[in-house]
Amino acid sequence: MRYFLYLLFVFAATRTHAQKVGLVLSGGGAKGIAHIGILKALEENNIPIDYITGTSMGGIVGAMYAAGYSPSQIEKIALSKDFQDWVGGRYTSDYSFFFQKKSINPSILTAKLSVDSNLRLNVRSNLVNDIPLNFALLELFAQASALSKDNFDNLFVPYRCMVSDVLSQTSITVAKGSLAEAVRATMTVPLIYRPIKLEEKYVFDGGLYNNFPADVMKKTFEP
Repeated sequence: MRYFLYLLFVFAATRTHAQKVGLVLSGGGAKGIAHIGILKALEENNIPIDYITGTSMGGIVGAMYAAGYSPSQIEKIALSKDFQDWVGGRYTSDYSFFFQKKSINPSILTAKLSVDSNLRLNVRSNLVNDIPLNFALLELFAQASALSKDNFDNLFVPYRCMVSDVLSQTSITVAKGSLAEAVRATMTVPLIYRPIKLEEKYVFDGGLYNNFPADVMKKTFEP
């Protein structure tokens, strides 16, 4: 696999110096679950991961590992019915309570994952419902974001997430801010999910313009 070959290259190229391993995780939808197998193989062989860059599904898996989740925990989450429902926009869990009824703590709805109200009027009404997914991501990453003070260099493993600015047709590297928001952005497939607003830009799935961010790994971390 391409990302695995790149990992081997980085590892081999640094043998004469302090060994640093940079893991690049590409997009690929459901196939991205295979990334978990790579994480397991590295841990089983006692190979530490020093840096992670990821996009789309690779961005989700990479973010969970960078936040401190083990490969087994990531696999359990990714294969769970709840996760599949959240990604599919089917809110069958308690997350729907906050969306359908008044919450005892309305502040939970102030999360930055909401889309801009002006844009909402211009997008298709049949897009996948993302409210349950947004709450799920907040729950998964809130603690890591708080501990890292929204600096991705301070995570369990330094991490970079790719998103796409469709207006300028460029790839953007996210290195700070809400980890949940970054993950939500990198998995925002056009015409399926509403775009996320990051730093005054509307962004979509990171795989549109950089589906394999090896260049970001080399430039940012120099493994």
